[in-house]
Amino acid sequence: MLAASAAWGGAQLTAEPASFDLGRQAMNAGRYAFSFRLRNTGDRMLQIAEVRPGCHCVTAELADNLIPPGGEVELKGEFNGAGYEGHVEESVLVATNDGEEPLRVLKFRIFLPYSQTGVRLLPKGGAAAVRVAGEKRTAAVEVENCNPAGTVTVTGVRLPDGWRCASKLPLAVKPESRERLEFARDAGGPAEFRGLPFAVLTDAKGQAELGGTLSSAEKQKKAPDAGGAGTAPGKPAAKEKAG
Repeated sequence: MLAASAAWGGAQLTAEPASFDLGRQAMNAGRYAFSFRLRNTGDRMLQIAEVRPGCHCVTAELADNLIPPGGEVELKGEFNGAGYEGHVEESVLVATNDGEEPLRVLKFRIFLPYSQTGVRLLPKGGAAAVRVAGEKRTAAVEVENCNPAGTVTVTGVRLPDGWRCASKLPLAVKPESRERLEFARDAGGPAEFRGLPFAVLTDAKGQAELGGTLSSAEKQKKAPDAGGAGTAPGKPAAKEKAG
């Protein structure tokens, strides 16, 4: 019984809503406000040590970083959607002295209208940065279907000599969504290069071939940390500014 009581004691963070959905927007208004109610449902003072947005496009602030038992504070934030399109998921990390969950990720979502129809590659123009891990080289692009209806299928890829597609094909891309395509070269080839052309083949009407390029990442000396990444919580990746 004593062990059970200790487990339940202390500060405890409850966030409402669990996630904030800004919904589908008819136009991109640029800036969007969101908020969360942070409540201490424990029996000790809740200390908020850090509030860290997951992206430069997000700001967040608190009126107070101490919440007594039973108290609450509002976390107010703003998302700058300039240049973003499609489904976007962003997050704010809240670090506290909650013994059960000291790091809490608060997520919000929004859908912003596309500036075009059809299918495209992200990053813009299919400019894929190549990463190096020993002798192996890898790169990736996202295939985005901007149409409100109709699935687009990636039927194949044409890659430079020595490269292969590491993703399973055919690859279906549902309306208003993205799918990741990964490329790899197991060994050999120059360490630095720019603008090696490749092509993604699709069944999209009038867009049977989407062109892109592979370029070595600038000043890269070692493999990237496998734990590094955006997500975004997003991220969603999962997201890319549209050009």
